[in-house]
Amino acid sequence: MKSNSSFAVALKYRCSGAWVNVSESDFTRFEDAFHLKERSTLGPFAGYLANSLPCYTDTLNLHVRAHLRNDGIRPYLEIAPSDHPLHKEQCQGMSQQRLTQIYEQVIHGA
Repeated sequence: MKSNSSFAVALKYRCSGAWVNVSESDFTRFEDAFHLKERSTLGPFAGYLANSLPCYTDTLNLHVRAHLRNDGIRPYLEIAPSDHPLHKEQCQGMSQQRLTQIYEQVIHGA
């Protein structure tokens, strides 16, 4: 299951998004609903990030909940409560300075 998380807009510029490992039964439910216009009532689906995200440490296997959205929009990922910086930024937001730092690292490799 692939997702572009709305809380990490800067990462979408050079990344293919976040990939999530989910159970086989949840994946089948997702697959069955893939072409439905209205699918936001299904789930959420528990899973783990299956890739590392730039600008963050140790995102591989970070626990998440994938929330389906309507009209073919990729799922929204909710990071499970933890002390991880990604969870904190999702809940509390990030400063303009932090966003600039992410853009610089992702776009320019700084």
